[in-house]
Amino acid sequence: MERLHTLEKINDMGGIGKSTLAKEVYNDVSVLHRFDVCAWATVSQQHDVKEILLSLLCSTIKLDDADKIKDKAELADMPHKILNEVACYAGTANLSLQISFMDQDESWNLLKSAALTNEA
Repeated sequence: MERLHTLEKINDMGGIGKSTLAKEVYNDVSVLHRFDVCAWATVSQQHDVKEILLSLLCSTIKLDDADKIKDKAELADMPHKILNEVACYAGTANLSLQISFMDQDESWNLLKSAALTNEA
C-alpha cells in the first residue's frame, strides 16, 4: 500500500515531466507505425469528461457543430458505434466484451504485474 501512496504523490506532482514523457512515447515513430488511428487528450485534476471526449473524437474523426453540443452520454456512444463498424468489417461484431472499471486493488495488482516484476 505504501507504493500506491507513492504513485499517488507522483501523480499529484506538477512539472516533473509526466506529460512530456507520455508525449514522447505517443509521438515516437515506432509507436505511431503500429496504429492506424491515434488520439491524445490531456486530463487534469479538474477535468471535464465532455471536453476529454470531444478532444479524443476530434483527433480521430471530423465532428460537425451538432456533434459538439451533444451531451456526455451521446459523445461516449460515438466511439462505440465507430468501433462496432470496425468489428463488423473484421467479422467480430458478435463478440461482445463488457469491461468494467477496476477497483484500487485490481489496478495496483495490474500495475505491479506489468511494471514491477523485475523489482528486487
